[in-house]
Amino acid sequence: MIRFTKHNRLPIAAVLLSLSACLAAVSPSCAEVEEARTDTDPWSGYWWPISRGEMLVPLGKYDALIGARAAAWERANNPPGANVPKWFGYCHAWAASSIMEPEPAAAIRVQNVGLGVGDQKGLLAACHANDVANSFGDRFGDGQGSEDPHDLPPDEFWMLLKRHIREQGVPLIADIEAGDEVWNYPIFAYRVEYAPAGGTDRYQGTISIWMADDAVPMDYVGVKRLFKKYLFEVSMRNGSVVMGTGKWLGTSRDNHPDFAWFPYVVRPENPQVDYGKVTKILGTRPAGGTTPPDSDTPASANTPDSTPTGTPAGTPSGTPSGTPSGTPSGTPSGTPSGTPSGTPSGTPSGTPSGTPSGTPSGTPSGTPSGTPSGAPSGTPSGTPSGTPSGTPSGTPSGTPSGTPSGTPSGTPSGTPSGTPSGTPTPSGTPGGTPGAAPSGEQPSRPPSGVVVQARPEPLLLDPMDLVSLIATRTSDFALDITVDRFDGGKYREGDLVSISGKSARSGYLYLLAVDTEGVPSLLYPQPGDDNRIEGGVEFEVPARKSKYQFRLFPPLGDYRIKGIVCEKPLEFSGLVTGSQQQVASSPQAAQSSQTSDGKEAETSDVAIDQQKFRWNPTQRAQVKQLLTEYKSKGNLSQEQVDHVDPHNVLGEFAQDEVAFYVGKRGKTPLQSGKVQR
Repeated sequence: MIRFTKHNRLPIAAVLLSLSACLAAVSPSCAEVEEARTDTDPWSGYWWPISRGEMLVPLGKYDALIGARAAAWERANNPPGANVPKWFGYCHAWAASSIMEPEPAAAIRVQNVGLGVGDQKGLLAACHANDVANSFGDRFGDGQGSEDPHDLPPDEFWMLLKRHIREQGVPLIADIEAGDEVWNYPIFAYRVEYAPAGGTDRYQGTISIWMADDAVPMDYVGVKRLFKKYLFEVSMRNGSVVMGTGKWLGTSRDNHPDFAWFPYVVRPENPQVDYGKVTKILGTRPAGGTTPPDSDTPASANTPDSTPTGTPAGTPSGTPSGTPSGTPSGTPSGTPSGTPSGTPSGTPSGTPSGTPSGTPSGTPSGTPSGTPSGAPSGTPSGTPSGTPSGTPSGTPSGTPSGTPSGTPSGTPSGTPSGTPSGTPTPSGTPGGTPGAAPSGEQPSRPPSGVVVQARPEPLLLDPMDLVSLIATRTSDFALDITVDRFDGGKYREGDLVSISGKSARSGYLYLLAVDTEGVPSLLYPQPGDDNRIEGGVEFEVPARKSKYQFRLFPPLGDYRIKGIVCEKPLEFSGLVTGSQQQVASSPQAAQSSQTSDGKEAETSDVAIDQQKFRWNPTQRAQVKQLLTEYKSKGNLSQEQVDHVDPHNVLGEFAQDEVAFYVGKRGKTPLQSGKVQR
């Protein structure tokens, strides 16, 4: 049986294996698996960056309905503008609301004031901007606590995932950025795979987490998945994890979760926002106070800077007596709103009552890219249970508000909450759909009587999967791609570019662009495209009848396009969805999609980097560095990509690559080639 026990760090006599030997040791014959999923999925929502001032819109509508001055307070205390760090926002407030509130799923009208889904989610975020919470780990970069760059250690992170998700069936919020910035996401599923790595007590493996993403439009409904894998090692003795011996490995040494937290009492930061009135406007039940998981383990005990109106008069049931712990603060100078303040206690004391599954129910091969099997599908639409309190001024109940009163749709009846069911999914085969498909991205319904083959569930790739896919030079079958001016072609800024090719097999076509700075983007498919192609038949992107065309904008320099054809559709973790693309893409593309009289053009211009990825800063920097080196040297070692083999993730696939150059208009001689259409 695997337990977590607290010991002092002990010297390890055995020489640790190299990272490559570590991963080789995690073989199908010896790997063990622990996995679980929450009873109710959190929902994806917008993160409301302060610099753009977009939170003023829902707050203005709230003011119009009840006569408050919430927007004025927001403008005075969180003024938007170019001087505000771009990462300051309400990701913490969205994350807390997504696990404590039912998701708004449709626009409503109250007293002739229209509230879209985004407006409703914005108001809920405003209500949760200063929730009382338990926090674990020390935030790096705030000048307080240990400032240990390796905190949160993997052994403690594993224990927190187990206690919250597996034992309690509730999500855990984590800041996944190890640096100064704070990037909060609610985690709803995890999988740990580990195996002996030499010596008598050392184990190495991976921690995979699935989160709700906030790289979505304001009115998005459902769960857009964000997926991350981390490498770690830990000591185990007599079947117990030795607390304090965990270490991150590979790229995870610098890119790992910083701290984690769980909110349990709703508390707005804006004194003009009344939670009870917001829930009345939205027609939902107020979330009661929740019993923090791990309540027998002291967390960071922090006292809010000031006691707002409506502070719970009593201590939530199951909470350690004393001051509410881990209270996220407001927006201190230089600190993003909602960062849990204070110094956590480090390694929680006590031994978890449950026992992780020490014996795997199946033998996974490689690194899983899907969601743990047995996971419920769809987004729960019910109202979380809990005692309605009207406003947060009452004594919170002990019923977790994140736990639904019924069984979510798609959850097998009788399955214990948080307990993995069935056989762990082998690498590259996702074990269930964790959430609703993105709104507006479903394929159109076929005419009556037309039979259309169902599209398989996509394989979800994390950023290192993406890097290894771009850097691989091996194929299982033939694929040839080129640009209209052929490999090595020269273009000028503003020129159009198209890609053509042929695959020996049918499959799903993906085109990934890497710009001159090493930044990747998804060139194809564009939203609404059917990217299935027939084997042996030439394809062209964009197709002749497409309503868009690819136009080249800065940055100027050398570009690479990697073509991939695989048997199953792919989903890329962190890909920006919907209207956020418009903010991230080249402004020239948006301007050129209109005619001179301001009308929408029949064919719109799309920048090849329009579909960007939104990753935490350390992850983004790692990807950029690796792809820049790949462009320079033409290959990456297995150690550099954390030993990810894309053939283990995707199965059989084909790849090909084409390079071209983009120079300034009027200064780059054109290379002869095919005439642009």
